[in-house]
Amino acid sequence: MKRLTLLLLLLSTWVSAQEFYVIDATNRLYTVDPQNNFSKTELFQIDVNDVGGIVAEIAFSSEGLLYGITFESKRIIEIDLVNETAAPIGDQPFIWEKYRTLVGTDDNRLLFGSYTSGELYSFDIPSGTITTVASGIFSSADFTFYKGNLIFPFVSDPYVMKAFDGSSIVTIGCDGTDGNGSLNGFINYFDSCNSDLVYAIANNGVVYEFNFETEALDEVGQIPDIIVVNGAAFPSEYMADSCLLENLSISDCDILSTDDLNAPRISIAPNPAAFEVRLSSSLPLPDSSYMLFDINGRKLLSGSVAQEQALPLGTLHSGMYFLRVFDGENKTIFQEKIIKN
Repeated sequence: MKRLTLLLLLLSTWVSAQEFYVIDATNRLYTVDPQNNFSKTELFQIDVNDVGGIVAEIAFSSEGLLYGITFESKRIIEIDLVNETAAPIGDQPFIWEKYRTLVGTDDNRLLFGSYTSGELYSFDIPSGTITTVASGIFSSADFTFYKGNLIFPFVSDPYVMKAFDGSSIVTIGCDGTDGNGSLNGFINYFDSCNSDLVYAIANNGVVYEFNFETEALDEVGQIPDIIVVNGAAFPSEYMADSCLLENLSISDCDILSTDDLNAPRISIAPNPAAFEVRLSSSLPLPDSSYMLFDINGRKLLSGSVAQEQALPLGTLHSGMYFLRVFDGENKTIFQEKIIKN
């Protein structure tokens, strides 16, 4: 009863604020007000020397504290909103892995995942203990909870929306970004277990609402004048973890329209690759082009593309990249994750 009273008090305080938090690629932390055209207010900048690098994602715990996860140094950090400081509190496992996801649970843990291995980890905040929870959870965007499910954009097929109920993974929605930025934040704008408001924030500040009826992302706004968004969090989103687990509607993102049947079938191989990948199309690609992005949405390579073409990777560092192919009308006709060895 005492815990429930505390949660209700915290919830009433947070919901009245109606703001969520974002952090950009320069470690600047902001609040964002969806009720005021997603206007932002800068709070402070986290010193990279204090935390060992760029903060890749943020999340609130059930105790109302803000945490982050760094990209280069692979550390979990605590962010002090009162004193405007941040400091590491734990190391993630497996030094070769990279992490861009973080969400708080209802029992004072943080869940984070590796987009290279797909492993899902639990960090117990009081003890600092890290345990492996599941595998096959590939996301370079973010996690949030919805009706007891862990939901996330699935990195291997950007951006198919997936849900994990603790035992199985299902597809619950399809890409609606139309190639407009990489999703780097995914939050439940939570006020009750009956609410359906889940935001996806692209690296360029475009905000989408995940529509559970149409199973798609609908653009609803833009965070103005912000450098690349790295992550986002809402203070009460962890409460969706305690909601009664519901089976979510399964979406088939592979159902093709008549236009899709006449569209080119594109593939790339090998993947992973060290020096180049070869793109192959079932049909010619007149006036088509490609762009290759890093995980922060920065365009690294671009050019025209043919029905059979080699795309060089030799100048890139090892890691994950995203390939998009556009037709002559600049519409995305293919997108895929590429791993550079």
